[in-house]
Amino acid sequence: MSTENLGWLFYKKYYSETNFTEGSSDNEKKEIEKENKEKFTQLNTNILNRKYADQKSNFHLFHSPTVQPFEKLKIMYPGLLTGSGYTHETGLLGEFKMGFYFDHVTGLPVLPGHSVKGALRASFPQYHKGSIKHQEEKTNHLINIIEGKNFGGNIEAKELLTNYLKSINITKELPAYSQKLFITILENNIFSGNVPDVENGVWKKDGKGYLQFKPLGIYERDIFMEAYPISGDSKGFILATDSITPHPEPLQNPNPILFLKIRSGVHLQFQFNCKDGIISKEHKIQLFRHLLINTGVGAKTNVGYGQFEP
Repeated sequence: MSTENLGWLFYKKYYSETNFTEGSSDNEKKEIEKENKEKFTQLNTNILNRKYADQKSNFHLFHSPTVQPFEKLKIMYPGLLTGSGYTHETGLLGEFKMGFYFDHVTGLPVLPGHSVKGALRASFPQYHKGSIKHQEEKTNHLINIIEGKNFGGNIEAKELLTNYLKSINITKELPAYSQKLFITILENNIFSGNVPDVENGVWKKDGKGYLQFKPLGIYERDIFMEAYPISGDSKGFILATDSITPHPEPLQNPNPILFLKIRSGVHLQFQFNCKDGIISKEHKIQLFRHLLINTGVGAKTNVGYGQFEP
């Protein structure tokens, strides 16, 4: 049982031996409550004592010529929370009250690809949604990253845009450069799998004069894969507990909400299958890395969770 699937343990076995009867008397209710709490304590201990080395035999990183991993990122204190929206509560004492996301096959705690993609997209202005906060600031920030020395060496976004438009055969009525246009193309390319719709050398427009995009084939789009742990913390462990202590009444004790998290000090490997577009696939990886380190990913990032260092 030292290598059993953690996802199965957390969601299936966790409640398989729980006594859900209420009991016919106060003493019986207390005995049932005590019995359940002891079982949860033992299960929680089994989960928390799991080391990365215990899982390693069940897991191999997906290495493929099409996948571009970059250097591992180390989770900073207080840790990382993933899958908190999943249901995992019956109201009994001693149980974890919040859900958690485990890979179905390996049982390892992972960040789903859609969570990685969503966290990265939050750094983009998303002009197609209309009025979003800080659109101009996000656009300027992204341009500064792309044109920065650490991103490939003094490459101007204007030059990148001109070269890209020529590469997709826009030879007539070239649109004027703007930061908004550059980031709109980049965002469509990365997150929606769309590229400018070109016909006879002209970027097509709709009846209102808006530039049109068309979808790429599924194998031509950027793919965001799960981020897996590739080590434990300094002692080899990968999971820890934490709690929220809401105070519904100011003069009463709080009711702690116990939940599971990935420990600080654990290293995650992010994996992508990127394609060349308005910026190269290598530059996309550098951009993603920069955004992940600066903004974090997962739940409760506003209070410090899900932050990384190289």
